[in-house]
Amino acid sequence: MWRVFGSTTGRRLKSLVGAGLLLASLGGGGQAQTAAPPAAAADAAPRSAPAPKSVVGVSKFEARRMRHACQERANKESLKGSEREAFLTRCFFGRAVTRKLRHECRKQALAKGVDKSALRDVVRECVKEQRARQKLPE
Repeated sequence: MWRVFGSTTGRRLKSLVGAGLLLASLGGGGQAQTAAPPAAAADAAPRSAPAPKSVVGVSKFEARRMRHACQERANKESLKGSEREAFLTRCFFGRAVTRKLRHECRKQALAKGVDKSALRDVVRECVKEQRARQKLPE
């Protein structure tokens, strides 16, 4: 199957599947998920498949832009092999986390009634505060 897409695309698909599995394992919050017993599954009415969700909550265009920016940085640093893969993963998901923080700070600022002309500065300060809180030892 990978030959159809070519080697580069095949590697990308494999890495995306790996990233999805990583997120799925982290998404549980350390709690074990149990499957329904077979008898209960047989009694349940068949449902339609849920809508596919994005791995990190960004559109495919935003994800592509973030991925390409990370790849450019990895190319500038001449990273190869497992170092490159680890760097790309950290870079991509780090950008996604920052995007999520900005989104939450923007929603909070708009709820407080911050003027749109000052919104950018308020969001920047909020993200800095959130990052500082995350770095402090608990």
